[in-house]
Amino acid sequence: MRLLTLTLGMLLSASTLLLAQTVKSDSIAIGYSYEEDYVLDNSYAGGGITGLFSHGSNTGKAKFYKMLNPSIAFFAGKHISPYSDVRATLGYSLNSGTANHDNKFGNYRWHSIQLALSYRPSISNILAHYNENRNWSINAVAGIGGNVAFGYSKKEWNKDNNFNRSARALLDLHVGLSFEYRIRPKWTIGVEAIEYFVDNNFDGNNSDDNLWDRHANLMVSLSYNFLNRDRDTRALRNVHYDVSKFSEAQQRLDDLRAANQYLDDNKPVINDTITHITHKIYQIIAFDPTSSDILELQKTHIHVLGLSYQRLRQATICIVNATKSSEELFQQRAQSIIEAAAKDFAPVPSSAFHIFNKEQDIDFKALPNRNVIIFLVNE
Repeated sequence: MRLLTLTLGMLLSASTLLLAQTVKSDSIAIGYSYEEDYVLDNSYAGGGITGLFSHGSNTGKAKFYKMLNPSIAFFAGKHISPYSDVRATLGYSLNSGTANHDNKFGNYRWHSIQLALSYRPSISNILAHYNENRNWSINAVAGIGGNVAFGYSKKEWNKDNNFNRSARALLDLHVGLSFEYRIRPKWTIGVEAIEYFVDNNFDGNNSDDNLWDRHANLMVSLSYNFLNRDRDTRALRNVHYDVSKFSEAQQRLDDLRAANQYLDDNKPVINDTITHITHKIYQIIAFDPTSSDILELQKTHIHVLGLSYQRLRQATICIVNATKSSEELFQQRAQSIIEAAAKDFAPVPSSAFHIFNKEQDIDFKALPNRNVIIFLVNE
């Protein structure tokens, strides 16, 4: 029982680590946060029917079909990355053994319940790289488990205790391969071949010629893939990978390119004699044509502006028209920026803003601070 207690303790600890994958948003100093990963994200559960072939002590003395038995299993797992997952399995199996009595070999059976924890790296994704549109996966399987063996057959010829009928708890190791195919967004079928290595006492016959009692399992399974919190049904999606961020990142890249082009076209004038030192920081915000509305993307730029202002502590923000928009539209956009910045959770007071039609109009010597954020208004 000590061995069983140790086994169940190890599996419980591992299961606790699995549940610990749930990560709540953890804001860091500058106000950004990771995407939340809930316990059911990238998780699955299912069951399977197994054909089991025992090959323990004296197996070679028995007929092949005598060693075949059925088994069932229920499992639950979680993809910890697109390249691997962990799975906990609870199974029941009927087992066969062979014992020598009076120079004859007789067959007997017993029951076992197994709790196992497996690590399953995806061979297909590791070798062929992850592809979210690939519906199949080949996985290696390796793990550890605990078995409770009981209910050994009562045989009249077992008077000399040719096999031990007492219940026992034993550790096992297992390795194998599995193939999975997604037939629907929520459903996956699988076939896996696993070889289990159990202590030599598993069949009740502690043979000196046998280090392990083994059995090979061929399981056909069906599993259900839980919907992710963002309603995405791809079970292999990386939990910190959000394709919806692509458009925002692309817009940000376009804005940076536009700012770079603006700087190329408006190179600063360098005087021989420097009488005033100004630290310039260029940032940009893009509006829809003919619009002065602050949308979600513009709020991101204004938030970044607020963070820059807070870090500099003392700074002047110059709103500069970097487009050919009308004076009226530019003024409307400038007021929208000032109002939105005051409401942001990194607020900027309206007194920090100055509005200019172009950068050349800025008299840096007259500004109250030498840290200047030039906020370019673009389309």
